[in-house]
Amino acid sequence: MFNFKNLDNYLLYSEPDGQYAGPIIASPLCIHFARFDIYRNWDFTKILVFEAFITYSHMYGNRFFRIQEKMIEDLRITKYTLLKTVKSLIDDGYITKAQSGEDENFKNFYTVDFDKIIKDINQIYNFEVFEANASQGVRELYISKYKVYKDRAIKHDRRFPKYH
Repeated sequence: MFNFKNLDNYLLYSEPDGQYAGPIIASPLCIHFARFDIYRNWDFTKILVFEAFITYSHMYGNRFFRIQEKMIEDLRITKYTLLKTVKSLIDDGYITKAQSGEDENFKNFYTVDFDKIIKDINQIYNFEVFEANASQGVRELYISKYKVYKDRAIKHDRRFPKYH
């Protein structure tokens, strides 16, 4: 059974080797690896891309452009896998994609729908892995976390370039 005293492991960003990444997000691979076991029926790639898009929204604002080749490099996955997984997240309603630009130089801009994530929080995460008396508290923590993520992404402070 999950030890509620170690909840910080589920809330902090960590590198793939399990080391805490610090207060500034270094890369999209610097995600919540400790949280993988609480996702419901999501494969590793979907979790990886979902978490990366949340990270991108923090880095570039919540209507962001990221060069496809850079995403593939960041996530260390194939183009086919990225496109298939992004389509799945779009179909689920967790991200949206809009194209803009000139005919031969259009760009895909992505937006994370934090309201949809909050609405579907119980379909995304399995809070039953926590002790019975902690399950509701953890759920509320996740909801508040996504509200903060939404606020930070919308009120992006421009420390990072908007388009990358």
